[in-house]
Amino acid sequence: MTWLAAVVLVVWGGANCVLANLALAGLLGDGPQDRAAMIGHAWLWDPLFLIWGLLLLLGLRRSRPGQPQSPAGSTLP
Repeated sequence: MTWLAAVVLVVWGGANCVLANLALAGLLGDGPQDRAAMIGHAWLWDPLFLIWGLLLLLGLRRSRPGQPQSPAGSTLP
């Protein structure tokens, strides 16, 4: 279920980043009614959802059962 949540966060954040920036560029009609709110979504909130989802996917991938664990302080080749 957490994998699904991570994918939803990535899709939601990524799609909304693209759409909000397209709206700011005026490519989706007359432009946003509230430009300041759209800038907040395009440049702050939606990228944060995207980053959150990507980091969650990375953490889930690294913590899968059966993955070899490296000793603390060692580096993998």
